[in-house]
Amino acid sequence: MSTLRAIAVRLLLMGLLFVGYWTAWRPARTVVLNQVAAPVLQWSAPTEAAVQARGGPVRIALPGDTETSVPAPAGIPFLLPALFLIAAFPKRPYWALFWVGHCMLFGLVVASWSAALMQWPGAAVLAGFLQTYGVDLYSIGVPVALWVRHRQRT
Repeated sequence: MSTLRAIAVRLLLMGLLFVGYWTAWRPARTVVLNQVAAPVLQWSAPTEAAVQARGGPVRIALPGDTETSVPAPAGIPFLLPALFLIAAFPKRPYWALFWVGHCMLFGLVVASWSAALMQWPGAAVLAGFLQTYGVDLYSIGVPVALWVRHRQRT
């Protein structure tokens, strides 16, 4: 009976996170992107046409006729590993700390793109790396590291 109860608690917590993600966090992500990230990037941009925010990812026109976009924070690369963290560690709020880390990583990406718009050397490379590889590395690395740490202690 104890195993059945533990499985039920895990499924309930995972369901709460899943529903909370789709009903509360997903709309909030758009607000964060358009009301926080877009103004910071527009402030950094040399021209007003360099940054465009229209409900989706913020589009950035960089010098040299290249374009990129900044997606909203803590998307699916957050949700799936967070569900794993709840399933693996239901008594510890690792998923919440994981979410904070994703939000901080988003802040670094926005800051890096802001510096790139101000033409700081290497900022565009750093922003591209963080956005392309950093988010995925964090999304995969943190749950695996926590799992390995837990397995070593038991």
